[in-house]
Amino acid sequence: MSTSAGRFRPFRALAIAALLVTAAVLVSPVSAAIYKWVDEQGNTHFSQSPPPAKQNKKASKMKLHGIKDDADKFQLPPDVLADYCADIRELATKVAGKMRSGASAGSALTHSHSDEGELLAKQIIGYVYGFKNSDATAHQVAGLVYKQCMNGAYTAHVESFLERRYPDGIPDSIRKPSKGTETAGKSGTAWPVSRGFVITNNHVVSGSETLTLIRSDGTRISARVAGRDKENDLALLTVDDPGSLPPPLPLRTSAADLGSEVFTIGFPHLDLMGRSPKVTEGIVSSQTGLHDDDRYYQISVPVQAGNSGGPLIDMDGQVIGVVTGKLNALAIFERSGNLPENVNYAIKSKLITDLLGNTTGSDRPRGSMQPTGTTLAELTAEIKSSVMIVLAE
Repeated sequence: MSTSAGRFRPFRALAIAALLVTAAVLVSPVSAAIYKWVDEQGNTHFSQSPPPAKQNKKASKMKLHGIKDDADKFQLPPDVLADYCADIRELATKVAGKMRSGASAGSALTHSHSDEGELLAKQIIGYVYGFKNSDATAHQVAGLVYKQCMNGAYTAHVESFLERRYPDGIPDSIRKPSKGTETAGKSGTAWPVSRGFVITNNHVVSGSETLTLIRSDGTRISARVAGRDKENDLALLTVDDPGSLPPPLPLRTSAADLGSEVFTIGFPHLDLMGRSPKVTEGIVSSQTGLHDDDRYYQISVPVQAGNSGGPLIDMDGQVIGVVTGKLNALAIFERSGNLPENVNYAIKSKLITDLLGNTTGSDRPRGSMQPTGTTLAELTAEIKSSVMIVLAE
């Protein structure tokens, strides 16, 4: 791993236990079933697994959907985003400091002294709570929250910030056009898996007539769907000129170990964060998904809207899965006051191979690059040019 990543490794181990509570949620087939049930003592519980047989008489299953991020309506200039995230950092410092004094999460929320501050605090409380018993100072935790904010998280209430910053009206240059531009469609992440074929999530391209891939040098390539696996949220795209695509990424054929270090490269919040690739890292938290679904990995890698379809890569430079989605934890927190466990997901690479085998004209991965880097920075430098934006309109 890189030197900077190693510096925060003690923090990361604690943060894995916390849920990154964000308002931007990838909407996918795995978002998400949570059981609400009451035990024999009358205590209310929220869990991913069904309640014990003797205590499920009052159980109900809730289907949670993603919260619409207010930032989707705006295109924030870098200086405006930095000012907004500075407010988030200040709030995180207060919340973390309150917890250092032994306050509960609920008490820390009310420490913001305003309705708006409390709403913003609900977005960061899960992450900050993970450092409650660590040696990290409140300012160090707040610094990590600031970096996450600059990467597109914690923007659900950005509109109220803009209204304070621009009391005479939010400039039209910040408001996104409602139609006639790329923002009117969907965007995600895609990458070549074999010569002439590209993988992304099906939910990114479903229902769209025009698909465009954008390479790191800005080159636009028209694409079309060659095959789908709707059940596993995968789509295989193809192009007229295979030579126009960057080198395919290699697939790992064996399962990744529990605790393996992994990362993804993608394009979250395209209009908010820009078109440069964003890298986030974490570990394989579980080798199975909800209810031990062996099609998925559960991962601690932070992902946002726009990471959908991105490659999940191990430290050998091989793709072990496709980033698919995450649970809407903010809704759970607002309902219960409790934080569920980390539930980010990636579909395993074996299902990509199956889709290739079932698609006419494609075959098993070939022509893949062979990364030689040993650190996150080195692998990113080798791989990033093969990861592309996909626009679906």
